Amino acid sequence: MTTDNLQERYMEYQMLFQQMQQLKENSSALEKHILSLNDLKDNLNNIPSIKTGTESLMAIGNGLFLKSELKDNENVIMNVGSGVCVEKSIQDAINTIDKQLIDVKNILEEINLEINDTTERIYQLQEELQKSQ
Repeated sequence: MTTDNLQERYMEYQMLFQQMQQLKENSSALEKHILSLNDLKDNLNNIPSIKTGTESLMAIGNGLFLKSELKDNENVIMNVGSGVCVEKSIQDAINTIDKQLIDVKNILEEINLEINDTTERIYQLQEELQKSQ
């Protein structure tokens, strides 16, 4: 292998290694997002069993809460994007979250496939670089 080819392979290896790190970070973020959506779905499923008038704490920020009272255990106000909020039944909100979960899981699957492909190429390059020494 010529010196130019060796340098090209090494640069490709470095680029793929950085790409792999980014893919793993993205995968981790998506896994956390899936957990968050599942927690949200669980919380929504529990709301109908809470009696209206029940006192609770409402989070308003990092570690800050207000005392509140549940007025409606059948509907929620949901942000649907671009700062637009709409009232939805709990079941409609759960259906929306289910769709989001499907989308996020599909993206995660694509990223994991790309991680596998990138890993294979990195191993190939490692072998080529080791043989050339």
